[in-house]
Amino acid sequence: MVEQNSLAVTLNLVKETKNTVRFDASEKDDRAPIDTLYVKKFALDGARPKQIRVVIALD
Repeated sequence: MVEQNSLAVTLNLVKETKNTVRFDASEKDDRAPIDTLYVKKFALDGARPKQIRVVIALD
């Protein structure tokens, strides 16, 4: 559940680089608060999820 003072977006796996995994918002989602996100491979501990959900807390 997303709190009132936060933004959420679902990002899809696009490709892997040497040390990162790249996730992009859907091409149809012009209102996505994040367009592209690179996650370090070590942070995923070997997993390669097809989708991730990112929540941004607005403090």
